[in-house]
Amino acid sequence: TGGVVKDTLAPLGLTGGVVKDMELRHFLLCGWGGMSLILMGLSLKRTLCHPRIAGEDMDASEIRFNRINALSKLASPFLLCVAAFIVPPEFIRTRYLSVVLGCALSLLTKKMIVFSMAKMPYAIIQTDVFPFIFAAIWIRYDTRLTKEGGDFVLGALSIWYA
Repeated sequence: TGGVVKDTLAPLGLTGGVVKDMELRHFLLCGWGGMSLILMGLSLKRTLCHPRIAGEDMDASEIRFNRINALSKLASPFLLCVAAFIVPPEFIRTRYLSVVLGCALSLLTKKMIVFSMAKMPYAIIQTDVFPFIFAAIWIRYDTRLTKEGGDFVLGALSIWYA
């Protein structure tokens, strides 16, 4: 599979160094990660430069307040991602963690869309993140919890968020 990447990138002159020895799956994963970072950056730029956030008729303090307010809506998803990284992978099946995290992020996304369509205020910290955060802390610090117990907790959370 490393030859596939080399043959694909040879016409572009990108066959030297790390890319030459990379397997196709690793190359595609790096490409996906790079594209995701670019899209996140462009999305952030679009949000922070939107006319309702940073219009030409607004002064600097109002623009700063609007930008901080817009970024604060990402606090709950950020907390979920941080909580997912504190769970040691040897205590759980990582697939269970991924499913629960995906369901929780999906719920937050749906709430954000519905609240914005209804023109209602969206709280900075959503209470829906607390069960996942508490479960992550419990799995991390309870020495009596077995791998099966951690899987059970995450299974119950997946039903909670579904």
